[in-house]
Amino acid sequence: YEAVVRNYSGTSFAERAGYEIMVTHFKRGQYEKALAAAPANAEGSLAADVLWMRAESERELGRLDLARGRYETLLQNHPRSPQAVPALLRLGEMARAAGRLQDAAGLFRRVADEYPKNEAVPEALKASALARIKTGDPEGALADWEALLACKTDMETAAEARLQMALVLVEMGKAREAMKNLDLLIEASPKSGQTARAQYWRGVLLSEQAKWVEAETALRASLSGAPDAQTSSLARLRLAVVLQRQDRMD
Repeated sequence: YEAVVRNYSGTSFAERAGYEIMVTHFKRGQYEKALAAAPANAEGSLAADVLWMRAESERELGRLDLARGRYETLLQNHPRSPQAVPALLRLGEMARAAGRLQDAAGLFRRVADEYPKNEAVPEALKASALARIKTGDPEGALADWEALLACKTDMETAAEARLQMALVLVEMGKAREAMKNLDLLIEASPKSGQTARAQYWRGVLLSEQAKWVEAETALRASLSGAPDAQTSSLARLRLAVVLQRQDRMD
């Protein structure tokens, strides 16, 4: 490749060879060399790839402002490129790492709005929802979880979306709607890893309504579903309270 660039500098072959040199350095993690080898006037499908490698190299070298500018240029000049969605995700990740959660949520949501058929949409919607929760935007988070649920996702992802929707609704004081989502989760995904947590939250909501027998049933179902350690501890504590309320002190 270097011989082609050196001996046939005025040809299209030299441009392609320069690109391949950059790719080789980039794949080796030689980011300074990749940047030095970047073709000055890459055209067509190569242009977006060169911008992507430039951005990734600058990011890996800690030059975040330069990287951000490359990603933004890629999105502006090549919005239909296969690298556009990864660039949006990178910008979202960088905003999240910098604590700019509202900006991060907006960038992640753009993936779903502008590239609805891309396979990264579920991942982006989840990231957006989690960022919105941290910014105190439950309505926005709920919209993201609803959009994720509308995607054709696997059972586990759908179950997680249902559970997270229920938790947001609990935070919003909409216990009835939260219970409906928990019931739908258990009905649709009885073998999901989220089912034990869903049963725990059913127990919480039922105990808040003083429905002690139903709450006990839900909490025992949660514990029998082998939940994670935190959920197990919380379910046992809540179950103890429910049993106490029924005067079953032993």
